[in-house]
Amino acid sequence: MSNTSILVSVIVTTCNSRDDVQHILKSLQNQSYGNMELIVIDDGSTDGTKEVMEQIAADDTRISYTWQENSGVSVARNVGMKNAHGDIIMFADADDEFPLDGVAQVVKFMRESPVDICFGGVELRSDGGSAVLHSLNTDERIIKGHDGIDDVISCCLEGQGFSTGKRTMQLSGSVWGKGFSHSFLKEHDLWFNPHLPRAQDVEFVLRCLGAAAAVGNLTRCIYIYKVLEGSHSHKYNADLPQQFANMIAAASETIQHRDSKRLVNDLNIMALNLAIESARRASLDGADFAEVLQSILNMVIYQDAVHGAKIRSTLRIKENIKLLILKMQIRNMYKILY
Repeated sequence: MSNTSILVSVIVTTCNSRDDVQHILKSLQNQSYGNMELIVIDDGSTDGTKEVMEQIAADDTRISYTWQENSGVSVARNVGMKNAHGDIIMFADADDEFPLDGVAQVVKFMRESPVDICFGGVELRSDGGSAVLHSLNTDERIIKGHDGIDDVISCCLEGQGFSTGKRTMQLSGSVWGKGFSHSFLKEHDLWFNPHLPRAQDVEFVLRCLGAAAAVGNLTRCIYIYKVLEGSHSHKYNADLPQQFANMIAAASETIQHRDSKRLVNDLNIMALNLAIESARRASLDGADFAEVLQSILNMVIYQDAVHGAKIRSTLRIKENIKLLILKMQIRNMYKILY
């Protein structure tokens, strides 16, 4: 199969991002690879996105646009997957963009090396600058076998991954910056969980990895993620700790099937990091960090994580110090005897 005969379905979800969605579509229309269908799912926009998108779709036959009542990003992505006809599926958020050859790089890799999922490099952009990071902390091109896939899962849980001493990218488990074999997704009936309003993409990627036989590691940058502190994904609400807890509970089903103490520990440490992140976001809104964290750690799933989290290898010295300090703080809060 030649490169140009491979159809790529890029699913873009948006909600009240009229200007942003036009920008990412422009970056997709300008791709060096042209055999794409651009599937835009609008999750209930009321800011004029609908009128703008209908005109854009009328001018480019590669673009399809669907508006739905606000149902959440998981439902929107599932609608996009149902509408997709491509051999490869990629996902994107409306406020991000693609480098000029991002799609072409994924097509070339997956044509030459058939894999179920292709992880790519990601450029993180913020007001403080930008940096291109590898999703996996290894130079291996193709990862196979139970232990190899476990290493990839560890990266997605922000663990040690391949134990190379290199850090794993904090957002390795995100659904963007990857190419998915459409036939693989259909064969294993893989969809987003509509009951998870937060971090649903991490849980989806973990389930995909649980079914995968081969994973590709493309170190070239294929996606540009914009770190926007004020965006919905970075805001705090009172339900956030429970929403993160629901994701951890769902992800634990995949992890338990791997029969790996290391991955269980990675998930426990991720839970503690999410508890800290929830408290941090609340503090940005004026709440007392320690009080919020104490309230979060009263929840059973976070208490279990506190008891279950173990120190990782000396390759992660800074993280181990952070975990030790956290455990000491929690011990003082609750007089927990370990």
